[in-house]
Amino acid sequence: MRAGRLMISAAGSGCGKSVVTMGLLQALKERGIRLQSFKCGPDYIDPGFHTRVLGIGCRNLDTYLMGEEETKEEADQAERSGLLAVAEGAMGLFDGLGGDLPHSAYYIASVCEMPVLVVLDAEREEGCDRQLQRLLEKDTQRRIRAVLINRCRQENYPAILQTLRQVMDLADPAGAHGTFTQGGISLIGYLPPMPEARFPSRHLGLEEAREAEDFAGRMHRIAVRLEEGGCVGAVLQLMKGQPPACAAMKEDGISRHEDGRKSRSLFPEALDCGSCRIAVARDEAFSFLYQRSLDNLEQAGAKLCFFSPLHDASLPDGTDGLYLPGGYPELHAAALEENRSMRRAVRQAVQSRMPTVAECGGFLYLGERLSGEDGHLYEMVHALPGNARRKERLVRFGYLELIQDKGDSLLFREKEQIPAHEFHYWDSDCCGEDLAAQKRSKGQSWRCGYAGPNLYAAFPHLYLNRVRAQRFADAARSWRRKTNDT
Repeated sequence: MRAGRLMISAAGSGCGKSVVTMGLLQALKERGIRLQSFKCGPDYIDPGFHTRVLGIGCRNLDTYLMGEEETKEEADQAERSGLLAVAEGAMGLFDGLGGDLPHSAYYIASVCEMPVLVVLDAEREEGCDRQLQRLLEKDTQRRIRAVLINRCRQENYPAILQTLRQVMDLADPAGAHGTFTQGGISLIGYLPPMPEARFPSRHLGLEEAREAEDFAGRMHRIAVRLEEGGCVGAVLQLMKGQPPACAAMKEDGISRHEDGRKSRSLFPEALDCGSCRIAVARDEAFSFLYQRSLDNLEQAGAKLCFFSPLHDASLPDGTDGLYLPGGYPELHAAALEENRSMRRAVRQAVQSRMPTVAECGGFLYLGERLSGEDGHLYEMVHALPGNARRKERLVRFGYLELIQDKGDSLLFREKEQIPAHEFHYWDSDCCGEDLAAQKRSKGQSWRCGYAGPNLYAAFPHLYLNRVRAQRFADAARSWRRKTNDT
């Protein structure tokens, strides 16, 4: 296991690992420690909370969409930059593709050589001892190194502590509570039930970070409680002693995040970004993408121009390409309809064959009409056919594979197989048929999306790796040359 790295996970969703992660990030930040946070898998909500805590963008670790090499590179880059790497797992520690180990938080911890801190939920019907026992039974690499009990009342702590000591002794008879002997597991303390730790949820997870009231005050109070309980010092010990040197961050190699602040880029020696301009939607309705996708676009020579389909009247001047990521357009359908000038500008851009990538919420925006949470159909861009409405459950949820089976398109070449992910309740009555989609783990297949020489528009979220980002930027440059020549 590598020093300066930590994975925080749990037996399953709903154990409070997000709040524990945010509290620890806040406490470490208040100690003056420089950090890079990560979120495992295709999660776009929790990274917003991490970003608000640290003031720099959270990054995703996803061995399915990004591959093992680039996932490991993310963690290695944090180390090279002198940052402690704190990653929050998705769902349960061992919940991966098809409910199995591959691409789970545990799998990612293995790829990135991270020890694991397990969050146990004292309010769960299943006891803390059983939660831990189930995890230890699968921990073949002995990565679980510490345990923190969440929502634990002080009067209940001694009894829970006693049962957990028995489980940890069985896992490592030679180990001792509170020490870090070889193969040992440490119980580092507990976080009591706190009103500050309650965040409302909606259909895709927690409400977004920008909506949380008194966020800074709440995070500080959680951090103070973790400090008082000795949890923060124990975490630093788990990460193998003193953190890396806190050298001043350089101002070169920077990229913009959702709140306009700047943070490191993986590519400080990026190409000249003036060769094309790609407009990226980013506001309350659109924000679901991987920061590394933006880094790859910049490395490919694109200048990223952020804009708001909600609040801006038109696309940025000189736009050569359009990136409409996922988000919550259904929560802002009325405001999106009202912004007629922006809808007209986006429709004209797509109809003029400006290179465009539109995923999930961005795809819904390009359609004809979108149902809001009130059930009313609101007018959207009308660049693509289809009306979208809410369904009773998640639609085609999970990792999948796209296949470009008929010719080349903006992002894909014929016969290419592309990892992707879907996560949405709204569905369109006209999802497109240009791409083949399949889930090998479940034996499911269907057709979806619009994929042409200047367009990718579909429900599946993509990761723009270096190859796909280069294709997008090259198409934007080509469009720029053509429009300048006419």
